[in-house]
Amino acid sequence: MAVRQAKLTIAHLLPWPGIGGTEHATLRIARAAAERGYRNIAFYRQDSPAVGEFFRDAGVETVPYELAELSVRRPLPFVRNTMALRAQFRAHQVDLVHCADIDAALQAAPAGRLAGVPVLCHIRNPWASMLRREALVLSAVDTFVFVSQDTWSTFAYGVGPARGRVLYDGLDVQAPPEQASRAEVRRELGIAEGVPVIGMTARVSAQKDYLTLARAAKRVLDVVPDARFVIVGDHERHAAHREHFTLVQRELERLGVAGAFIFTGFRTDVARVMGAFDIFVLSTHFEGLPLVILEAMAMQLPVVATAVNGIPELITSDAVGLLAPHEDDAILADHLLALLRDPARARDIAAAGRALVERQFSARAFGESIGALYDDALRGRAR
Repeated sequence: MAVRQAKLTIAHLLPWPGIGGTEHATLRIARAAAERGYRNIAFYRQDSPAVGEFFRDAGVETVPYELAELSVRRPLPFVRNTMALRAQFRAHQVDLVHCADIDAALQAAPAGRLAGVPVLCHIRNPWASMLRREALVLSAVDTFVFVSQDTWSTFAYGVGPARGRVLYDGLDVQAPPEQASRAEVRRELGIAEGVPVIGMTARVSAQKDYLTLARAAKRVLDVVPDARFVIVGDHERHAAHREHFTLVQRELERLGVAGAFIFTGFRTDVARVMGAFDIFVLSTHFEGLPLVILEAMAMQLPVVATAVNGIPELITSDAVGLLAPHEDDAILADHLLALLRDPARARDIAAAGRALVERQFSARAFGESIGALYDDALRGRAR
């Protein structure tokens, strides 16, 4: 692996107030870049100290920045913040700005352009419509990086081949969890050994389709009454998540299945908790290319997911996972029951999913793609 002789600095712009898939994905990008000789700085929202702490704990330099609404009627706050951010890029000798998602580009792309450095923007979720002022700001982006072909093809802002590329995520494939660790987690959660556990790792937000999962759980529990559903993800740290959690809880109680659900809240040991799952499920309204599916496959868990956006680019056949149509609780439940009834099939799907990650979504391939992305962007700006 080639290592650069002189360290160039990448500014990673984080647009969200909490820690989720975008933040974890950005940390993997920063680590891959560091292995190739780049210096990384995480720019986090001033009102989101937890994000800064997350990156500092991982050994990444951090800088807070102030958020300003992009407004035609009141442009001065945005202009002031743009100039302040440009000054920060120059003070920290930033060579390239990598916006972790489109909301970061809407804040930082003009500042990067004014600082005279290339600006990259990751597109992680579908973006079907766009305001004219947003499109104007995105003209400052040099390269768009899409997590799936679907995310690119449905993007509301036209991006041709010269300005866009698809970069699939990747991760290290670790050994499956030991039986002792699995039993320990189950004891912590109050789940007896032998009880079927269906797990989902996602914040409790409107994007994640917990209402369809609740209806599917009712169907599953009518057949397998001792099954348990473990939800790993924030439902208490942010107001929007707390509000949606209340809605989900009401639906679970209405269906009479609340007792079968265990919500762990935000965890720093997500992989450890996933080791106690028998089946991984992702019920969702929209996704770019969810890393959690790759993580579940790498842990040799059979996956059942909603067939939206980039997910069918991961699960291309029933051999590596099972897909249910959007908001179809009947088919979602049928897939879960099929795997509970046929452990041999579940094991085959789990093994095939792990092999797929090893073959096509490895950390090594991902790191090489990140290195090529940055090298190309810097060479292009030099020209």
